[in-house]
Amino acid sequence: MRSTVMYFLLKFLFFIIIIIIIIIIIIIIIIIIIIIIIIITITIIIIIIIIIIIIIIIIIIIIIIIIVIVIIIIIIIIIIIIIIIIIIIIIIIIIIIIIIIIIIINIIINIIIIITTTTTIIIVIIVVVTIFILIIFLILLLLLITTTPLYYYYYYYYYYYYYYMFYYYYYYYYYYYYYYYYYYYYYYYYYYYYYYFYYYYYYYYYYYYYYFYYYYYYYYYYYYYYYYYYYYYYYYYFFYYYYYYYYFYNYHNYYYYYYYYYDDDYCYYYYYYYYYYYYYYYYYYYDYYNTTSTTTTTTTTTTTTTTTTTTTTTTTTTTTTTTTTSTTTTTTTSTITTTTTTTTTSSSIELLLYVLRQLLSFVLQRIKNVHTCLFKL
Repeated sequence: MRSTVMYFLLKFLFFIIIIIIIIIIIIIIIIIIIIIIIIITITIIIIIIIIIIIIIIIIIIIIIIIIVIVIIIIIIIIIIIIIIIIIIIIIIIIIIIIIIIIIIINIIINIIIIITTTTTIIIVIIVVVTIFILIIFLILLLLLITTTPLYYYYYYYYYYYYYYMFYYYYYYYYYYYYYYYYYYYYYYYYYYYYYYFYYYYYYYYYYYYYYFYYYYYYYYYYYYYYYYYYYYYYYYYFFYYYYYYYYFYNYHNYYYYYYYYYDDDYCYYYYYYYYYYYYYYYYYYYDYYNTTSTTTTTTTTTTTTTTTTTTTTTTTTTTTTTTTTSTTTTTTTSTITTTTTTTTTSSSIELLLYVLRQLLSFVLQRIKNVHTCLFKL
């Protein structure tokens, strides 16, 4: 009696643990999907930020070009104004020279007229010399005032303009070189990061692809649905285990009644033997499950054996779909994958209902057997 209760509790605990494991697997799959969605949104945000930065840089460059053009236009206008001023000054100097020449000619004529008078010769000479000296002095002073500072000012301004333009061009070239170097460095860094990320992703994908191709040939064209098919695979073996367990239970029910008719003392011994035999069968089934996980051919054989049962018709359909996919193109594979997902969902619900129904019948039968055994004892 004690072994029977312990067996029943162990079976119930085993079933609860299986359900908890299934729930944990589903939660892990949901978390992985959420993480993938978060990564995709982050990459989209980064791309948008990079595009905005590039647009801002282009706008700044356009503004700088406009400023440079405006400065060049202003400088050209200033140079034109300076040239006009110089031309006006030259015209004024020419007019002054002409006036001076006219004055000199007039003075010479007056000297010729007045030269007859001897009394005024000395006075005229003195006046003419002084006037001539004053005129020369005024001309020199005018030239000194007008030409020299203007020439130096023009030369200084011209030199300053070229120096400023050279400095500005050098600064612009340095800025352009620095910007180009920064852009090149940024592009190299982005390319290196992208290459590293792609290499890491490719290596990770190749490793898992090779791993599933080597161990599970059945999942070769369904690597995107690996977790889902693994879940389905687990349920398939869960059903397979309960199917044989139900067969084994009915088989021992028959022997239980057979022993029961012969001897009443066999009841307790039978439960102990039954528990031990079940444990041995579970150990054998575990070894068998390990061999089917490591050998591709054995996995295919197990699927074919399950075809003999009427409940696993959906599993047989999935196996046929896998065989068809191995001979078709990649586009056909995507369509078949969608169909298989729908079929597997319905078969999983039916399988869960079947397992619950078998568990309920098992519990009721065990209660009936325990009650009968206790009554006889």
